[in-house]
This record gives sequence, C-alpha cells and structure tokens, in this order.
Amino acid sequence: MNPYQIAAWRNRTLSVFTVTAYVTLTHTLIDDPLWRSKISYAVVITLGYGHLIGGAFFAGGHTKSKFDQIISQISKRPNRFGKWLETLPLQTQQRLGLFSFTALTGLLYLIYISLLSEKPFIALPLLAISTWHSVENDFSLEATYRGHLRTPTFSWQFDPQLISFGWTACLLGWAAHSLMDPLSEEGPLSLSLRVMVALSGAVFILRYSDATSQWIGIALIAASSLSPNWILLQGFITFSDLFVISVLYHLVSWGILSAERCLRKDGPPQMGQKLALVHLVPLGLLIGSLASPEPWGTELRSSFLSPVAYLFWSVIHVFQTLWLRTGQKKIT
Repeated sequence: MNPYQIAAWRNRTLSVFTVTAYVTLTHTLIDDPLWRSKISYAVVITLGYGHLIGGAFFAGGHTKSKFDQIISQISKRPNRFGKWLETLPLQTQQRLGLFSFTALTGLLYLIYISLLSEKPFIALPLLAISTWHSVENDFSLEATYRGHLRTPTFSWQFDPQLISFGWTACLLGWAAHSLMDPLSEEGPLSLSLRVMVALSGAVFILRYSDATSQWIGIALIAASSLSPNWILLQGFITFSDLFVISVLYHLVSWGILSAERCLRKDGPPQMGQKLALVHLVPLGLLIGSLASPEPWGTELRSSFLSPVAYLFWSVIHVFQTLWLRTGQKKIT
C-alpha cells in the first residue's frame, strides 16, 4: 500500500475502534435503553452540530464566492426579476439572496417538522442521505490524504457510488425495521433494501477481480444476509445505535483529519482554537437547556437533541459540501 492508503486505513481503524468502544461502553454502563438513547443522542448530536457549524464556518469564504456567482447570474437574466435585481447595489443583491436562502431553509424545516408527527418515516430518506455522505467521504479518504488533507472533487464514478449505495441501503434497511416491533415480520422496504445490498455486492464481485473489491462484495452480501429481526432481538442494536454508528463514525473520521491538519506546519492558523469555539456553541446550548427551568429546558432539549431535527441540518450540510466539491479543481 502507498502512504496515502496507509493513512486512510489508519483513520478508518481509529474511527471503528472509537465507535465500537463508545457503543460497547454505553451498553455496559447503561442498562435502560431509553436513557442510553437519550445520552447517546446528547453526546453525538452535540458533537454533530459542532461539525455542521464548523463545516459552514471554515468553508464560508468559498460558499460566499459561489453564492455571489449565482446571484450575479440571476441578475443578468433577461427577465423582469433579473433586470430589477441588476438595478440594486451588489451588497443589497447579496443580502437579498442570503435572506431568501435562509427563509426557504426555515420554511422547509417547518414543513418537515410538521410532517413528522403524521409520517415519522419521512426521516429515513434523510438518514439515507446522511449515511451516504459518511460512506462517500470514507471512500474519498485516500484522495483526501493525497490532496494534503483537502477534500477531493466529488466523483460520480460507478465504483464509489456503488459502495456508498450498498452500505447506505444496508443501514437504512435495518433502521427501517428498528422503528417497528422487532417481533413483526420484515416489511417490504427493509427486505427490498437488503436485496439491493446483496445485488451491489454481487456486482462488485463480478465486475472486479482484485482482492479488495472481492472482500467489499463479500462484506456487502454478508451484511445483507443479517435479518433485522435477529439483530434487534439480540438487544444490542436499536435505532439509536444505528444512528450513533452512522453519525459518530463520520465525526471521528473528520476529527482525526482536523487534528492532522492542525498539526501540519502549513495548516490553517489557529485552526485548533477555531474548532474548539465552534463546538462550544452547541455545547453551550446543551448546558443552557439543562440549566433552564421547566418546561422550556425539556422542550429545548427535545428539539435540539432530536435525531430527526439533526438529520435535516445534516442534509443541508451534505448539499453544501456537494455543491462546494462540484466543479473544484481535481486533486492528482
């Protein structure tokens, strides 16, 4: 293996070890599944919000540049709105664009939250997108190390997307069934996803002859053979565990990358302090909710620490990073 592959596998090994240790520790120390879920959500989602804020903060300049380009393109369109927008000062155009984006995002969030009470399964597609993002980022680790810890251009190549799709479908199938009664029969959604996972593994085995691809295919087929009923009835996997595994692995992996960037001589100045500050924001909100009188504290925690609420903002983060990684210079 080349040095970049070694670095990528070191990152994966540390991430898997950390997630496994955390899940094992919480199951060992906390017997009550409800309390274990609440604590896990508090820990992982608080860290997750720090990651989302950090992603927006550190990519702020690039995001603003691309956003301004869109506003400029709209203002040059030969229609009434474009002509009206062109008459406004540039700074006003940018503020109007930011306000419109913020308002649209807020409206989408309100619609999403209102639909959850009647259709809780609407959160599953968001979990799928978030999981796909984690798997795709993991597949890009070698290119990230090759590019001096800068994320590479997003690739629509068949190989990484097949792997990302396979593992996403696998986790989503288990998650879909975990929201049901473990004693109930496996639903068509879960079963269909498991079939797609098996097909992804079979395609990988038939398409590629190298050892790594063969093992990936075998792992996908093996994962698809695990019945959600059997997994859930063992008592060691719940929806909160699946959520924690999916999110925490990504957070740990990126935490390792961030630490390595901080240690580089050519790394961003004061990156460590800035990372600490962005993570203090959600931590402060969590502590504030614990210190707040009831019922405001409970309501704030239930909203802030809700996995379905976090998934919405996580998906916004996914689209932001995809947008920024599309069209940037390729790393060779």
